[in-house]
Amino acid sequence: MKNNILFLCVLSLLISEVSSAQVGIGTVTPEVSSALDIHSTDKGFLLPRLTTIQRDAISSPATGLLIYNTTTSIFNFYNLGWKDFITGLVLPINGGTGIANNNSSTLALPGEFATTITTTGVTNVTLPTTGTVYGTQTGSITSAQSQNSLIDETGTQKVVFSDSPTFTGVALAPTAAIGTNTTQLATTAFVLANSDNFNSVNATEDIVTNSNTDVLIPGMSLTPRAGTYLVMFNGQYSITSSYSSRSVNTDQGRLDLKAAYDQLNGVSITNIHAPALGSGEILTAGVYSIGAAGSIAGVLTLDAQGNPNAVFIFKIGGAFTTGAGTVVALTNGASACNVFWIVEGAASMAASTTMKGTVIANNGAVFMGANGTLEGRLFSTTGAISFGPGTAYIPLNCSYLDLGTLSTFVIFTTNGAIGNTGNSYFTGDIGTNSGDVSGFEYSSVNGSIFKPGTTTVATASKALATFSIYQNGVLVPNSSRICTSNLNIGSVSLQAIATVSSGQNIDIRWKIDSDAIILKNRILTLMSVR
Repeated sequence: MKNNILFLCVLSLLISEVSSAQVGIGTVTPEVSSALDIHSTDKGFLLPRLTTIQRDAISSPATGLLIYNTTTSIFNFYNLGWKDFITGLVLPINGGTGIANNNSSTLALPGEFATTITTTGVTNVTLPTTGTVYGTQTGSITSAQSQNSLIDETGTQKVVFSDSPTFTGVALAPTAAIGTNTTQLATTAFVLANSDNFNSVNATEDIVTNSNTDVLIPGMSLTPRAGTYLVMFNGQYSITSSYSSRSVNTDQGRLDLKAAYDQLNGVSITNIHAPALGSGEILTAGVYSIGAAGSIAGVLTLDAQGNPNAVFIFKIGGAFTTGAGTVVALTNGASACNVFWIVEGAASMAASTTMKGTVIANNGAVFMGANGTLEGRLFSTTGAISFGPGTAYIPLNCSYLDLGTLSTFVIFTTNGAIGNTGNSYFTGDIGTNSGDVSGFEYSSVNGSIFKPGTTTVATASKALATFSIYQNGVLVPNSSRICTSNLNIGSVSLQAIATVSSGQNIDIRWKIDSDAIILKNRILTLMSVR
């Protein structure tokens, strides 16, 4: 009885206090602006803790009602629907995947949902055309706004609608025709169809033309859709075999090389030279002897002093090397025909060497590195010869030394393989008396390639052909290339930019200016560009 009386007294005091002032728990003086001020340094304040189902079971929740959601571990508050306390997003009801919506299907304000809740999904919702609207989607959406998806706090996919950029022109996408330009949003298919497009045709069979006017190369024609294209053509050609022929016996080449070596080696020495040549040095005609290995660095100038028949012979008693970028220069009538390097061992010329004259390596291999240029010949009595990529061509109007069979050769070895690296350019024959020849498939050889034994090859004074790119029957300006061939294999490459209208074609045409050539492996490719 006493306890009941005490409780009633305390309750009466609390009611009186609440009605007249602030309530403080754990504090003597509550904040004036607060109705309830709870103070603690070692304890917290617990809101009602409800699951999502328990939260949604609250009848007629008041605006501002606050709970802690134990299902999502997030504070929720009520304002025209339960919302995330942090983001303010409207939350699904009872775990549903529909859109929280009012009685109409129109959302009056971006980011806001009204009173009546639908949890079974909405088939069509009209959204505002400005601002940002958040919601979850189960049906189709009608809106002037674009969509991006995110995941809400319940794991339900939520759709975020935001302002679309302003586009101009006629809406062509997503039903835009392939190949057209559009300023509208495009489908993935449209984008892929208009990216990295190319067309290509190729052929391998041998074809010949005798036409002296441009005619279509069979199969080398494409009709792409309208657009701008990089046009690329590549082909391989050789002369026909219907002309005169000559036979070459590589063993005779071996004998002729031995005779040339013996003749040069027997010429009397006029100057003894230090092992190092070049570095700005200028030498006049003579027979120079280096007792051991020799080398060239920098620039070595050979001065004929106005005598076109001046002869330069270098006898090197060991290996011979050049440094990268070495240049052998000829001046005052000096001719590469009359420059000879007799090497007792291997001869190695580093990258980007510019070499003049005939190099004969006795019992040694010969090597010329990348981007080298040779006006002369590379010979070896016993050893392999490696070249390229680079350029090598035989000198003209030679008379000092009779090379016999080898007079038309730019590379020859008595005993060893011959190999080329990359796309090189040769004027003159290539051959070996004992070994293999490889690596010349993509090089231009204005001459013949001879493997051991006797080989008969076709000869012609010169074959000339012109290759061109045509667009819808009209020559593409500056696309023609004139190619020449004496004996063996050459290559042609064309390239141009063409803007093609619908129905127009791109083709490759050729004509013969003299004799005839055979066109072999060829390919035409169009690559779309922007």
